[in-house]
Amino acid sequence: MRATGRGSRAVRDASGAPNAGSKRVLWKALQDIRANRAILLTTHSMEEAEALATNVAIMGTRMLATGTLSSLQAAYGGAFVVRAVRLPGISAEDVEALLNESFDIMISNYKDSHGQISFNLPHNKRALGSIMKVMESLKGNFIEDEVSGNGLGDSSALVDGNQTRVLQDYTISGPTLEEVFMNVARESEIADGV
Repeated sequence: MRATGRGSRAVRDASGAPNAGSKRVLWKALQDIRANRAILLTTHSMEEAEALATNVAIMGTRMLATGTLSSLQAAYGGAFVVRAVRLPGISAEDVEALLNESFDIMISNYKDSHGQISFNLPHNKRALGSIMKVMESLKGNFIEDEVSGNGLGDSSALVDGNQTRVLQDYTISGPTLEEVFMNVARESEIADGV
């Protein structure tokens, strides 16, 4: 990023990148003036694109993908990332087995580091409510209606009042723009025979 114009200079850190404060000032200025305007911004920063863009174009030697952030996530997003905290006294193996059973072994990249759990589930927006019901039941919260036909296996055992409290808390996040970019680039290489 290069600041131009009379008297304008971006403050840079030791690596030559603009510092966080000046970056946020520029972002706010762009957000303030964007009403009834089209602004074309080229960047390698996925954080910047996520913060500022309403429409995104991913380019290689040609245009690879275009759309809104959510449409690109739906088309090219890989996975929900679930992070959770395992309760003390519950074994890592028991929690992993329970999660695999609950999500019909759709879990990938499972990690448990000193009670901090993370794993991926396929990105399907329609399954988000079902994922949350399963995770809530693992926190010991009662869910009245059964989860069925959700593509997550038979998780009804977890939501029929016989919950096992194994988690303290959890978060679920969708695919990042960086993950979308990597998936688009990977598809492009396959399509181009690289």
